[in-house]
Amino acid sequence: KAMTDAGTEDPRTISKTLKSLDHDALDIGLAACVQSGSNINVDIFKATPTAEKLTADTAVFSFGARYRSFHAVLARTLFVNTTRSQTEAYKALTEAHGTLLEGLKAGAVIGEVVKEARTILSKGVPGATIPECMGSGVGVLVEEPGLRLTEDNTRVIEEGMSFAVVT
Repeated sequence: KAMTDAGTEDPRTISKTLKSLDHDALDIGLAACVQSGSNINVDIFKATPTAEKLTADTAVFSFGARYRSFHAVLARTLFVNTTRSQTEAYKALTEAHGTLLEGLKAGAVIGEVVKEARTILSKGVPGATIPECMGSGVGVLVEEPGLRLTEDNTRVIEEGMSFAVVT
């Protein structure tokens, strides 16, 4: 909450917010994981590092933090020298991700929002295997089981719920 209240426009504000945090209340919430190559587990909640050497084409970095009993998760994917089809797939993925971020608001049904995002992906990347789960609620648990972002989740989003969107 402190970081979202601070905004991201002014680095001085973020720096001041970070300095005011109780660093003793900060802990690892999800072990850091780096993956690359052709065998990447996109479900960051279940991903584990492998002994495979890193490759120079794709890399996924993920980790989670816990502050005063509440979790946050961050993951980033980096592509190097993408093909045209990878670039087009990433555009669809970015659109689907945005749809999830915009749709996960109080009053919305989780499954309906996920279905809309999956439709964007299936049209933008025909024939692609789309993971069943596109993220989860985060809070006291790093992955809230009743708030998994799946099409069959009929849960209505309430004010104050937080999500980790994984696309």
